[in-house]
Amino acid sequence: MLKSFMQNIEKKISSKDKLIDAAITCLSDEGFNGFTATKLTKSANLGYGTFYKYFSSTEDILEAAIIKSITIRASKIEKINQLEKNKVIAFMRAVYFMFTELCHDASAQWLQERPHYFCEICYDLTVKYAKIDADQVVASGLLSKSYTENFEIKFKLIIWQICGAIEAVKRGYDYKVIGHELMLMVAPKELDLSEAKRINKLVIDEIEAKK
Repeated sequence: MLKSFMQNIEKKISSKDKLIDAAITCLSDEGFNGFTATKLTKSANLGYGTFYKYFSSTEDILEAAIIKSITIRASKIEKINQLEKNKVIAFMRAVYFMFTELCHDASAQWLQERPHYFCEICYDLTVKYAKIDADQVVASGLLSKSYTENFEIKFKLIIWQICGAIEAVKRGYDYKVIGHELMLMVAPKELDLSEAKRINKLVIDEIEAKK
């Protein structure tokens, strides 16, 4: 009985994940064209009724797909920055990594049509960790306490800047040029310009070398 119960739970979880993965694939291949419950359940090889066991609308599964997409990238950033003691470098690396990941991934097509989803979801998923890093930067003496004043507002604006930079690349601008300018814009204002440029070059060269 217990074994059967656990198998049913695993099956349900698996079905939900299949639907979310189908949504990510659909967004990658077609954007919002054909983004329907029928399309997604067919792609996931599931019955139509399965969709409504987990989601009340395509808006719900869209949010779940974007959350999963951003969470995967945030996990990659966390692994890259695990051993980084300089949290300013860690922050700048995270910004450039997210920017380049979304520029080169077809599944980010939704950004052009629903940028507010990216900004709000990305903020909700990452602001807590960004604030911890910001507090550590101040505690280490790299930046003054003013860096953390109104931090939540500053961080949300930075996410919108990332979104705008990605939109510029989609419109045909060179992503390296846009990425460089983005990094200068989001660098902490207290940094000396030469230090900001040094960190930007270090981060950009490091991530580009891995592509």
